[in-house]
Amino acid sequence: MDYNQAHFLSADLSLVGDLGYRTNFSGDDFNLIYLRPGLSYRLNTNFQIQGNIATFLTFNDEAPNSTEFRLAQEVRATWPRFDHFRIGHRFRAEERFFSFENVKEIEGSGGNDQNVRLRYFLAGTTDYTNIGPIGNVFFTGSIEFFANLSEDTEGILSDQSRIYGGWGQLLQNGWSYALHFMWLQSRNDFGNFDADEFVVRLRIYWKSKIPN
Repeated sequence: MDYNQAHFLSADLSLVGDLGYRTNFSGDDFNLIYLRPGLSYRLNTNFQIQGNIATFLTFNDEAPNSTEFRLAQEVRATWPRFDHFRIGHRFRAEERFFSFENVKEIEGSGGNDQNVRLRYFLAGTTDYTNIGPIGNVFFTGSIEFFANLSEDTEGILSDQSRIYGGWGQLLQNGWSYALHFMWLQSRNDFGNFDADEFVVRLRIYWKSKIPN
């Protein structure tokens, strides 16, 4: 679950950011908390650029806890646009710095690591449609690919691809939400470990009014 906020400083410039919580419902003790503020600038109706800094804190039961500091730069494009439907693209580069807890009982725990990751995101989203008593609803689906420019970090699952579908609803006073059902494929080169993860994600959004 995460909360996303956009506060417009002007029609083109906005303070953005999200914070969230992730956990594993399959029984493993895994909890992650993150905070990711940023700045976004709209170049024109189709393109915008954005920069973020982020901290990810992971609390594990079966593995060392970790702290990740992340820098990210991205370009977003909305093209093409059709009647009641649009295609979105996002290309993001991330510089990731890890610090692992030293646990005496776990061999090889402790220390620092870093890598650089590229991400490409392709999504299709409908305009809002009024559905009777439910209100204004949109539908969305996406696929995302990940690539590490450096060696995978031991102890960290590296995302390979992500597919999701879902819907969202427009609420009042700038609030909205979206519910995503996701299939995430991950890999760790250490031991040739692969994983298929099935994720339910609730996103809550708030946007301020655009200044005149």
